[in-house]
Parts: sequence; C-alpha cells; structure tokens
Amino acid sequence: MDKPAKEWTAIVLTSRTLEDGEAIKSELLTYQKKGFIHQSCIVLVVEDPVSSTSSGVGSGTATINALFYVVEQLSARRGYHVLSADVLIDSNILVLHHGRSYPFGNPLGAFTLLPGHISPSKDYVEITTNILHLYNFATTKLLPLFGSGFWVCSTDMIIDYDQDAFVEPSTDSSTGETDACIITVPAEPFYASKHGVVLTGQNGLVQDLLYRAPESTLQSFTQEGNELQLISGIVYMSVGVSERLLALQRFPAIESCTYLSTDVGSEPHSVSFFFDMLLAMSDGIREEDFMKRGSNITKGDGGASGDASKAMGTNVRRIIWNKMRHFRLSSFHIPFARHIYLSTDLSASEYLNIMKSLGDPQSSHSVCFRLLCRSHFVHCAAN
Repeated sequence: MDKPAKEWTAIVLTSRTLEDGEAIKSELLTYQKKGFIHQSCIVLVVEDPVSSTSSGVGSGTATINALFYVVEQLSARRGYHVLSADVLIDSNILVLHHGRSYPFGNPLGAFTLLPGHISPSKDYVEITTNILHLYNFATTKLLPLFGSGFWVCSTDMIIDYDQDAFVEPSTDSSTGETDACIITVPAEPFYASKHGVVLTGQNGLVQDLLYRAPESTLQSFTQEGNELQLISGIVYMSVGVSERLLALQRFPAIESCTYLSTDVGSEPHSVSFFFDMLLAMSDGIREEDFMKRGSNITKGDGGASGDASKAMGTNVRRIIWNKMRHFRLSSFHIPFARHIYLSTDLSASEYLNIMKSLGDPQSSHSVCFRLLCRSHFVHCAAN
C-alpha cells in the first residue's frame, strides 16, 4: 500500500561556524529551486552555541539549540507572539548536523560527491552529494513511515543501502506511534567497536546503547551473520518527545545549551544526544547506571563536560533522566546497508578506496566516478 506523500515543514542546518552554515544553506536553497526540496519548506541555518573548547558543544546541545531556534521561527511565522510548542503538532522538521570539515574532497563534508546511482532520481539530473543522498533517503524511505515529529541526521557518514532490498516495517508495526526511534544499520564487531551500538529486548524496545565498546564485549551481542545494530546517526522523535525536549530549556542548567547562553556570556554545557538524552529513554537502564555513565559518555561525544562543574553536569543529567525517562525508545533496522564514517583520520588512499567501493563497479557512471577520484588525488599529490 502506497503511503501518502509527506513534505518537510522545515530543514535546519547546524554548524560550528555561521560561515560554513550559510554556504551549505545556499546549496540547499539551490536544491529547493530545482525541486528536490518542496517550495513550502523553510530552510534555516543555526550556529552552535559558542564553546571555548575545540571539540565543540556536543550533539545534544546542538540539537536542543536547533529545536529551540526552529520552534521560535515557526511560532513567529504563524503569528504567535511568544514561543509556542503548538507549531510542532503538524510539523515535520529535519535537523542536519554539520560538525566539521574534511581534509579530502569538498571541505564541507556534507557535499562529498557520490556516484549518481547511489541516490537516483527519475525526474532530475544532478551531481549527487552526500547531503542530497541523506535528504533523499530520509524523505523517501523514512519520513512516510512515521508520524509528525522532529528528525535528527548527522552528515558525518554515508549510508550506502540496497534500494531494491529496502524493507519497510510490517503492517502490524507501530513506527507511526513510537515515541522515539533510532535508525540502525548492520555492522560487524570490529567496525562497531569504534562507534555506537543499539541493544534491543524481546519487547522490541531499546534496552541499552553502547559507545565504543570493546570488540570482545560486542561479540556476545551479535545476531545472525555476526552483525550488530549500529547507530546510523538518524533519529526520529515524536511530537510528544519534541515538546518535552523543548520544555527542558526552561531549566537554567539546560538553557545554557541554547544560543541564549552566548547572549549572556555563559559557557554552554555539553550534552550528548545519543548517550545522554536517548540513553535516558532506554528500557534497560536504571537511574544509578545512567548517572554514572553520563559524564564519561558525554566526553566521548565531542563535548566539554570537563569545563563545567561536576555539580552542573550532575544536575543536567538528573533533569534529563526525570523528564525523558518515561518515553519509549525503539529502533528500525535497515538490512543490506553499510555505514561509512567520514573520519578526519582517514588517509588519502583510505578515502579514495571508500569512494571507489560505492555502488556497482560495472556501472559506467561508477567507472567515470572512480577515474575522477583518482585524477583528483593525483592532482593533489602533484601539488
């Protein structure tokens, strides 16, 4: 049964610098003019709260800030004189996190070039970039499966998947009614040990989230084919969860996660989106375990929890636990998919091999793409 077409109400691009954000926004507006993005969609860019550390503010802080900003903008456009969570009720909001630049390819990692057949379009001819691929994937494959809500998507990875083998939830699936859902892809323990893994229970709910767990530990959780459910970097949150997340900014400790902290000159507190916020919703986590794990995990998510007082960090995590705990977190697994992390630690040859591995090696477009990649790196080496 075909699902009705759905469109994004707003796309919010977050960036560490306003300069990078505006550059990406201009490209998104070009996509909109060409018809890839619906004309009614609002395209916004928001700079992450300014942090004194080079590692940034953390994915959770960037997400809270983006949600606060887009609701503020939608409220004003719909005639509200104050910020109103009512604008979330019938909205589909996509947040694209752009975290950093890359040494190879386009300096803005979101615009890493991909073979054209990775994200085919019957109606348009366009050079395929990673951000266009992720947008197309979220819009055509994921958005129709869920109700109105707030989506978070990293641009630090490539999701290479078999479109013909894409499996939608069964007819008795409740994806449209879930509170929050993590999109996962398969990965073997060695690769998963460098990233995050979802553990689910027999009730279908997420029991735990493991971050950079040792390969030996992950072996005991493998499923058929020696695979695990890897966190893809894409998450759906229902209107109810989004409203509660927005309400968190009323607490002074959480308010520091928004641009308001910059306005008053305070240091934004670092929060991990996955391993603080979503971990609190996991069915198998207890409060004592959550409070112990939070501070260590946040550091691993690029945060600066060490710069804030221990008391502040404990207060933030306790607020998150108390307010987000009752929500149910599920996962939607996409088989026949591959997660490719765009690490800044990749060598030129490693990056080239990844780009060459994408898609059908017999495709004429792929052959031309690989030759283009090789020519690019030979030129760089010569200079």
